[in-house]
Amino acid sequence: MVLVGGRASVRNAAETFGLDYANLLEALRELDDA
Repeated sequence: MVLVGGRASVRNAAETFGLDYANLLEALRELDDA
């Protein structure tokens, strides 16, 4: 997965694709811990 600069962009992408932002943030935290 390619993150396009910044949390705001991630949120906008999540909203665009109809994803749950809270779940997305949790997934990002897991990636950060990996």
